Amino acid sequence: MTNIIEETLKKNIKNRKNRFVFPTQMAADLWADRATLTCGVSAVAMERFLAWDDFKGNSIKSKHHDKQSIPSIMRTVFSTLLLEENKKTPFLKKIIGSEFSKEANGFTDWITSLLPSLSLWKKHLESSSIEMDEEDQDLIEIYSRYKAFLDKNDFFDPAWETPPFESDGNHYFIFFPEILSDYAEYKEILETTEDIDIVNIPQECLPSISETEKLPDADFYPDSRSELKNIALKLRKIHEEKKIDWQDIAISVPDIESYGRYIERELELYRIPCVIRFARPLDYSGAGNFFSQAKECVTSNFTFNSVRDLLLNLELPWNDNESINQLIEFGKKNNCICSYHYDGNDIDIWEESFKTTATEYRAMEFYRALKKHLTALVNAPKFTDIRDEYFKFRNFAFNMEKCSHSADTIISRCISELGSLIDIETAYPQYELPSPFSFFIDHLSSTKYLEQTDNLGVRVLSYKTAACAPFACHVVIDASQSNLNVIYKTFSFLREDKRKKIFRNQEDPNVTQHFVMLYTMNSLQEEPLFSAASKTFTGYSQICSYLNEHEVKNEDLLEGFYDKEKKWFQESNKRFDSIKEITDISKEGLEFWKTSHDLTECEENDSVLSSKTQEIIDNKFRTNKSKGKIMISASSLKKFYCCPRLWLEQYIAELDEPINEATLIDRYAQGKLNHKVLELYFKGLKKNDLPIHTTENGLMDNYKTILETAIDEAIEKMTRTPVNPKGNSFIAAELINATKNVLHENMLSAIESFSRQFEGFSVLYAEEDFVYEEVEKGYVLEGTVDLIISDGQEEFIIDYKNSSVPGILYSDELQAPAMNRDYEDEELSISASEDFDTSNLPDFQMPAYLYLLEKTKNVKATNCAFFSLKKHELVPVIGEKVFEIFKSQHPKTNIKVYKREDFEPTMNVFHQKTEEFFNRVKELNFSVTQEEQDFDRCNSCTFRAFCRRVFNVSRKD
Repeated sequence: MTNIIEETLKKNIKNRKNRFVFPTQMAADLWADRATLTCGVSAVAMERFLAWDDFKGNSIKSKHHDKQSIPSIMRTVFSTLLLEENKKTPFLKKIIGSEFSKEANGFTDWITSLLPSLSLWKKHLESSSIEMDEEDQDLIEIYSRYKAFLDKNDFFDPAWETPPFESDGNHYFIFFPEILSDYAEYKEILETTEDIDIVNIPQECLPSISETEKLPDADFYPDSRSELKNIALKLRKIHEEKKIDWQDIAISVPDIESYGRYIERELELYRIPCVIRFARPLDYSGAGNFFSQAKECVTSNFTFNSVRDLLLNLELPWNDNESINQLIEFGKKNNCICSYHYDGNDIDIWEESFKTTATEYRAMEFYRALKKHLTALVNAPKFTDIRDEYFKFRNFAFNMEKCSHSADTIISRCISELGSLIDIETAYPQYELPSPFSFFIDHLSSTKYLEQTDNLGVRVLSYKTAACAPFACHVVIDASQSNLNVIYKTFSFLREDKRKKIFRNQEDPNVTQHFVMLYTMNSLQEEPLFSAASKTFTGYSQICSYLNEHEVKNEDLLEGFYDKEKKWFQESNKRFDSIKEITDISKEGLEFWKTSHDLTECEENDSVLSSKTQEIIDNKFRTNKSKGKIMISASSLKKFYCCPRLWLEQYIAELDEPINEATLIDRYAQGKLNHKVLELYFKGLKKNDLPIHTTENGLMDNYKTILETAIDEAIEKMTRTPVNPKGNSFIAAELINATKNVLHENMLSAIESFSRQFEGFSVLYAEEDFVYEEVEKGYVLEGTVDLIISDGQEEFIIDYKNSSVPGILYSDELQAPAMNRDYEDEELSISASEDFDTSNLPDFQMPAYLYLLEKTKNVKATNCAFFSLKKHELVPVIGEKVFEIFKSQHPKTNIKVYKREDFEPTMNVFHQKTEEFFNRVKELNFSVTQEEQDFDRCNSCTFRAFCRRVFNVSRKD
């Protein structure tokens, strides 16, 4: 295809009075550079190569020489004040309903966008003789008020003007004005001026959709990942085989917001330098988002999330990171979710929480200073005050010497924009905005910023930006029908039926094909690369209708050096000379692998690690209580046999998942409180020599008194004030106290149900600690039993569960979900729960309790069961009597009865696994097996990324 731009330049560039107007400044600059190489001139004056916007400003001038063009920010000021007036006395009936007038701040940007179009809309409305409705009357009202605003301040709106072209003695060539969204406003003026030549795309360069052979080719991939990979490989091939410099290649992306990071990563993987040229709002980055985060803190009364998000904004140059970390940890520990209003008082959750500790002075002082400065900043009455308060905050919180160049540039630009608002405020003091800080934030979000860089490489640009710019190769990614569709809809704020009436059913200009053909024309050395994908990062798409689609199947995808490396690694007989190329990433990985597998260093590290592990185990599990032997509990066995590595990471290394969230209350707090109430209640029965008892009407008064005392004492122990290192946080304590009545009802109901099932039993032990030393062995067993009761003949071990019981109770694995089944079933076998089954081993809790009770008290209990506090139901484990009690509650259930002798295999497994645990810990053997720690289990583990036992490669195990 003939390049019309180059042909025009060659014919006319030597006449110094000729000027060339391009749609964008990029196109103007690059064609000026190229002209010195291809048009027979050694140099050109840059003022002869203009962008369309500069041409309009210089040559199409307003007749209002005594008035100032309205600053764009003043349009926003007008819209803001308009909505404030509408709040007081609603005059907009349809656009904003009167019932929503007080909450219409979100319409500010929309109304601002209408203003430039209102004059032209009014002319079309009047000429069309359409009867006005309420919506039109609202627009007329806005037009009238805006015109009065302009006249009052000696402004004129350039979009409302139709000024003549002022000749300056030069001749202008305007390239492809049909692709400009506002050209229609100037078309009549410019096309009738002798000093202007309009250069349009010839009609023969715009083939119809049916002429597929004349349309540019486009590759259609199965998904966007394949698309980006293949584009990167094609660019490498062009660069290496055609010797085209990287900076002579441009990638245009319609949705650069979604695709930008993916493109950048793919080009980096294939060692292709790139420069992303994409203007983003100033508040897009962490540095520019500071002001929005500051407002969120103040308006939300310093919720934990708002404070955390601000203080963990790592683009900001925080001065006191230690205080920040202390404050965030304090907030997590003390559940500082949000402040609230209660009983006529405003409660600052942070301040109330600080009263519960005597050691957090640094965090407290930091919080108070932070709150003081941010509140003053956000509530500043004027823009000048915002600037003053910002610098006060900066002196308190920031160390600008730590600030990165990028963050410093963006913050400086934000303050520069604040300066422009101060200039407006100074020039027009009569306009007082309701919230200057909110106005400033909105201004930052609408102000685009393009970071300057000296880097060279493939240019990644927004679609349309480089359509008229000369590049050796143009690439258009994600060239789908929806993305490449460019239709200019005048008065888009109107309903479609109104627009059709105003324009008499005239179709909107569709310049989609114009842009496609301009990219084709200006790809000067290589055919342009158009591509799209069926499955994109944001949904599904189809190829643009102005492109000739070529489907690329999976087997047609190009093979890169990563694919070759992968194949080489999969070969059974690897030869180092068989791989022709290895990437930098693989080279670095190989060197690291060699270093990390240095056997000498590895042995030394293993020795140090083993010594440290042994030291920790000795400190934690060999105590005075255990007489220097290893202390073993049922919970430790359960965790170990779930996964020895998990036990090592949690119990020894004390690793924990990093969670920067504050919760309302510790998830175990309610369970701890329930257990404490039951412990105190049953100890109260034992102290008063009372049996477990209830009546048809519930507990007797003396039993209720014991329960009420137990509840009060349990709450007091869990909410000690004012300084309570072992108690709950302020808000958790308030919640517990506020729900005391609910707790009382739940505990009363649970105890009455329990008492009916164990009527007349006596309490032997409540929350009793048992410790037994295996004299001939190197370990000690420990456990705390919730409750041991007796009917006068046999002892019963009872363990409370807040909701569910352990998964597997018997070594013979004959179990079914009792807690989650309908008890009217004909047959039922006890065991299961909602808990995640950690292994095929039985739960060790009851075997441990039975053994400890027998060894420490010489009592051989023959009955044990779990009791669900949530469902008030008994789940028997062993014992004829406890199964009889269960059957009395569920007479239609046919259930197998397990006696003590039936439990012996389970007891044997417990002893065997206890011995094995002791030996493996002593030998520091924390190996895992494929049978127990398989992919599914490891893949759901919190420590998966750290352990690295399983991971995904190409979506395979």
